[in-house]
Amino acid sequence: MGKKGAKSLFQMFIEDFEVQNWKLLEKTKLEILPKSGNIFALYCFDYIFCHLIIGPSVVAFWRGTWDYSNIWLDKELCSGDLTLSNLLCLSLGLFVTSCIDLFHHNVREMAGDVGTVKHSIVRHVFSLIWGICDVIMWKGLWDGVDHWFGYGLPQAGVTLATGLSILTMSRTLKSALSMPIGIAVDNPEDQIAAGTFLETGSKDSSLKRAADCLASRIVEVGVILVWHGFWTLTDVVTEDVYDMNHTESSFFSLSVGLSGGLFLFIVQFPLLKFYNSSESNAYARYIFLVLNFAFNLAGVYITISSFRSTWYLLGIYYLPTYPVASLVSAQIIGALVLLTLRCSSCLHAGIYRDFPSEGVLVTFHHTVYFYIKNINDTSRVDSDDDLGTCEKLINGGDKCLENL
Repeated sequence: MGKKGAKSLFQMFIEDFEVQNWKLLEKTKLEILPKSGNIFALYCFDYIFCHLIIGPSVVAFWRGTWDYSNIWLDKELCSGDLTLSNLLCLSLGLFVTSCIDLFHHNVREMAGDVGTVKHSIVRHVFSLIWGICDVIMWKGLWDGVDHWFGYGLPQAGVTLATGLSILTMSRTLKSALSMPIGIAVDNPEDQIAAGTFLETGSKDSSLKRAADCLASRIVEVGVILVWHGFWTLTDVVTEDVYDMNHTESSFFSLSVGLSGGLFLFIVQFPLLKFYNSSESNAYARYIFLVLNFAFNLAGVYITISSFRSTWYLLGIYYLPTYPVASLVSAQIIGALVLLTLRCSSCLHAGIYRDFPSEGVLVTFHHTVYFYIKNINDTSRVDSDDDLGTCEKLINGGDKCLENL
């Protein structure tokens, strides 16, 4: 037993879930308290589900968009002019993602009422267009760096150092995390939204929103450079330094992704407990910030390892003699899986701050998300019914008094 009044780990879990999703009703908290075993079991299931289904689906979508553009854009449309093709991709990607940063509020208003067919179509199209254009932007910068500056350890070291500097100084390292280390579930009310650096809204001035857009694009450039650095370093070290073949190198990243994911899953719980116990101690808080940075940095490399292994293994084992069919069919399957599982928001590339007040745990929230949401929605309906009954009683009492 802990100290009297001390939070249990489950209470810390629920508080972390709230700050990363939405505020729960008090009735919901009371109702889920005896169901902590079920919720933790679902969270464990979601950890596996993210690694086996959702993560590979996102990678399949990215790989199909990126690598197929190497064929239709680089080779055919631009006739092998890689400078032209990369500049086109970078320019188009920056333009569209900047428009999303600036005008997602307008798109949400245009989509109409939540729950309508129009809103459902617009929010899913919004996610798919954002995903495609974000991949295109990544391709333009990543392939452009390789084409203009060469491919090797020095270049990878520079991009990694530059990207880490940007994300560390802006405290946005969590922006470099991706599937399967945490997912985003489609919530119709806020799917048409973009997490930006300054979190500006439609009521903010045009100048502040423009500054927010610029800062957000700089952060995403930092994310791309970090991924480029880690990915390229892994390529070079495993295949050139240690003479692994491409398949062995891919399975190396797979082992890092799976074992590292398990490590993060286990370590996050004592990290959450330490965060809660360090709130009243300044020195402990500084130690936590260092540990949290290391946790997020490890998460970034583990994320990249998972992405890298799935990307390469799809190329090796999925229709290897039919490259176009491999890319296009996997892209379509990945998109359909995400839409079916209500996870098309995983294609969004928002900005996430490293503030522990905005969440410590990895968002392995899928079945646990819908389980808690169902309980919360039921509690809200019951509360509305109770309120309606009270109003009827009050109105009935008023009528009785009038008759008297």
